[in-house]
Amino acid sequence: MADPTWTRNLRCDVNGVLPFLGETAARLVVAHCALESGWGKSRAAARGFNLTNLTAGSAWIGPKWVDVGGDVDAKGQPITQTWRIYPTVNAFLVDYWRFLGPIQNSGRYALARNALERGDLDSFPRLLYSAGYYTLAPAEYAKRLHAAFDAVCLVLEPPMPSVPPVTPKET
Repeated sequence: MADPTWTRNLRCDVNGVLPFLGETAARLVVAHCALESGWGKSRAAARGFNLTNLTAGSAWIGPKWVDVGGDVDAKGQPITQTWRIYPTVNAFLVDYWRFLGPIQNSGRYALARNALERGDLDSFPRLLYSAGYYTLAPAEYAKRLHAAFDAVCLVLEPPMPSVPPVTPKET
């Protein structure tokens, strides 16, 4: 379920860190973070502002923490994950943008980032999957991302102006 305050705050952070994104692309970033972090409630988000569950591989030199049993594999067995930790949401967003970019990870997420920049809600999840970002069935991930995007849009839509009721004129 969408958390309106979290959604609006993250949208402001995205605007501050990634001001070059158009509105649709910015909302897609918020939706991706919402999906991956359970609207900011995942263990990685709560522990270190890691809103898309970026793992700390051998190249990661920043702070990290090891989570034993917080996730399970396809067989339902607990697994150990090493997560990146960020001091702020803004620090996360800077790294998220780099992570998806053409230099980090040998550029394997660059096509997905291009789709994200265009605000292409259909290509973005497909290209993330092609690059190995997630293991969920692609159609299911896309469905969940679409639902998160729709929820973000509902929260961020400007409120309808109140219109006074029309009083019929007497003739």
